[in-house]
Amino acid sequence: MRHGLGIVTLLIFLLAPAQADLPRKIESRQAKAFDDAGDALYKLGRFCVKNRAYDEAREQFELGLELAPEHSKLQKALADLDDEAGEPKKSFAEKYPEECFEAHRECGDELVELIAFLEEEGYHELASIRRSQLEGLFTAVDARFPTLLSPESRELFIGQSREGQEWKLTLCSKYYDFFSNGDAKEVADYAMAMDLMYENYCDIFKYTEMPRAAFPVLLYANQQQFMSATGMGPTTGGFYDGSRIVGFHGGLHGLSVLEVLFHEGTHQFQGLILGQNMWGAQTWFIEGLAVYFEASKIQGKKLKTGQIPRERLNSLKRGLRADAYTSLRDLIRLEQSQFTGYHYAHGWALVYFFVHGAKGGRERFVDYFTRVQNGTYEGVATFEEIFDKPIEEIEAAWKDFVLGLQ
Repeated sequence: MRHGLGIVTLLIFLLAPAQADLPRKIESRQAKAFDDAGDALYKLGRFCVKNRAYDEAREQFELGLELAPEHSKLQKALADLDDEAGEPKKSFAEKYPEECFEAHRECGDELVELIAFLEEEGYHELASIRRSQLEGLFTAVDARFPTLLSPESRELFIGQSREGQEWKLTLCSKYYDFFSNGDAKEVADYAMAMDLMYENYCDIFKYTEMPRAAFPVLLYANQQQFMSATGMGPTTGGFYDGSRIVGFHGGLHGLSVLEVLFHEGTHQFQGLILGQNMWGAQTWFIEGLAVYFEASKIQGKKLKTGQIPRERLNSLKRGLRADAYTSLRDLIRLEQSQFTGYHYAHGWALVYFFVHGAKGGRERFVDYFTRVQNGTYEGVATFEEIFDKPIEEIEAAWKDFVLGLQ
């Protein structure tokens, strides 16, 4: 099974300076990088063979030979593959994601170090060619194989990119690439918290896929810079748009930066798990769940979830007592454009009621979440089915529950 890199590699070597024109130092460094990358893919290919994943083994051997055509172990392994092949096993990458992940990371890291070396030596054109090769390398590999460069390699790579140079600082954590115009110590603290959040969310949401790329987080120096750059209004503290998380240093009103990041990080996971169904889901559910997790507190290496956002709770309780609130029947139907800051409190309270309001609440919430994931929920009717009560009775219980929270 060809992975489609042949034309890319051919163009790279046609455009690259002739090997005879390069000093021995450069030739040797390039050869070492490609041989080491080939070694990583050879080991993964042999691991595939051992586990009878023969199509995947061929992909890795061929990819390695694109990088290191004279790699003798890869040549022999590919030649011997037809003799070794038997009945293949299925779902190799799903069964052994870490082995795939580590081999491709090692391969990518070698190329990043080579690019940095070429830049330092003044071979900028050749470095640019190798950078294009790296960018195309893993997009050509079968999507079953996850790839994420190490934080150190990503910082080297991003630091030389146009986007990296537009920001005051870049910081790469285990799962995120931060671009910031703010304080470096703050960014480092946010990066540690977001990595912890990611791993805890994987447990909470039962998300087991290996990340295919680090997720970008953009933090402007202040709200004014954020508004000017994004066109957002004064009531927006941050956003997730499917490809990045964007916010600013300083926080918004009663929300800290970390609360905003936890909120938008929840949207990131909603996107990972719900896919396109996230964008069609009811707003109370999407925003209410994000508020539920934004209030989480860090305790060691765990997130303590289920915390109560006091300002939102007090605002809603005042509204409930004054009979100035949105009914659940109407809340469930609200579109994003109709959703105000006050409705965020409603959404959080409904999620909190779902999970903590009565025995069996978590199971009911999982039921509702699964229906959203499958696109099979039907608004009020789904509520009444899950709770086995009319919406008016559900609302009465919800109001009593919220008013009793301290």
